[in-house]
Amino acid sequence: MVVTRSKYRCLKCGYVGTFILEMTEGELREIEEREKIDEGGRKDVKGSQRL
Repeated sequence: MVVTRSKYRCLKCGYVGTFILEMTEGELREIEEREKIDEGGRKDVKGSQRL
């Protein structure tokens, strides 16, 4: 099991928060491969920005 932490910032109010994801190593590898294929990287949720 892999635990990943990340931060986000709301573009409307400036709030900075964190979230934790738990996933298997295979799931993490899939995500990393998709990010390599998609040159734009991760698509952020509207109204938030990945830090």
